[in-house]
Amino acid sequence: PIRNTIIKLLNEYGEEVEIGEKGEICILGDGLARGYTNDYKQTQSSFVINADNELCYRTGDIGKVNEEGKLICLGRRDNQIKIRGHRIELEEIENVVIEIEGIIDAAACYEKNTEYEKIIVFFTASTLINKESVLKNLRNRIMDYMIPQIIIQVDNLIYNSNGKKDRKALLGLYKKKSIYELECSNVKLDLVSVVMDLIYKYIGNYSYDLTLEMDFKQIGMDSIGYVSLMVDIEKYCGIEFEDKILALDYFASVRELIIYISNKLLIE
Repeated sequence: PIRNTIIKLLNEYGEEVEIGEKGEICILGDGLARGYTNDYKQTQSSFVINADNELCYRTGDIGKVNEEGKLICLGRRDNQIKIRGHRIELEEIENVVIEIEGIIDAAACYEKNTEYEKIIVFFTASTLINKESVLKNLRNRIMDYMIPQIIIQVDNLIYNSNGKKDRKALLGLYKKKSIYELECSNVKLDLVSVVMDLIYKYIGNYSYDLTLEMDFKQIGMDSIGYVSLMVDIEKYCGIEFEDKILALDYFASVRELIIYISNKLLIE
């Protein structure tokens, strides 16, 4: 689109990829600068010589050319991960999640340590979404190695000062919640996450230091909010509470509620 400017998609060895293959979007041509002013380190990182001995600028964006010859931007190189031997872009997962009915936005995160690696997806939606239905949808549309191990619905995603999704902050939110999951190991971990997500939704403050030992008055819920919480849990879990359960002081703690739901699911 710009005279004397060339766009090439290069692999990690500086070689041009085939049509349909992913590569980093690089810029070449007469108008290309020689580097960043007074920034040698950034220049060395971004201005490189490709396999054809040409100077090119690495944009950091991953893309591919489709069969129609159109350049498709898939996401940032920073968000490219390697899991089970496969390179994937986190935005690829996000784009598929966002296409699911009812879901507004999504952020895919990757966590790895010496014991495990996992993909965690946070999403916002216009209504409460059953996570199993999300997983079922994803299994039909993306490769198995791209399927997230954890899915968490939140009221809002977290963005940094540049308006980009703050994956590090979102992972921090997950790690905080995973403490609750480990504390309640006698029930399904996803159930703990669901109940915690719903409670956070009603108190409206995800930075609140919520624990499983708190009762609902301590959390700051009133009777109306508590009943609404129970109704959402009924819808999500496909169960029905007796009238006595709808009393604000029925459960002595959040833990008791979760164990009660778990036992009810086993019975039904």
